[in-house]
Amino acid sequence: MWMLNNHRSKSETEEDWDIYAECVREAIARHSGLRMDNRTNKEKLDYENFMHGCEDEVTIDGKSYRYP
Repeated sequence: MWMLNNHRSKSETEEDWDIYAECVREAIARHSGLRMDNRTNKEKLDYENFMHGCEDEVTIDGKSYRYP
């Protein structure tokens, strides 16, 4: 209950499951040393396709990158 009451004001939504999921995500990132990434899956897939040479251009964080 403490977690839900403490983090409810920080959450964009008021759903209990969403607050719990975000707390777990933060704990995993903190203890594993991994950084939190808020990009969408589409952005991640676009970047992956660009890096594998499937696409010639990608836009990340508003900046466009193009290969030759």
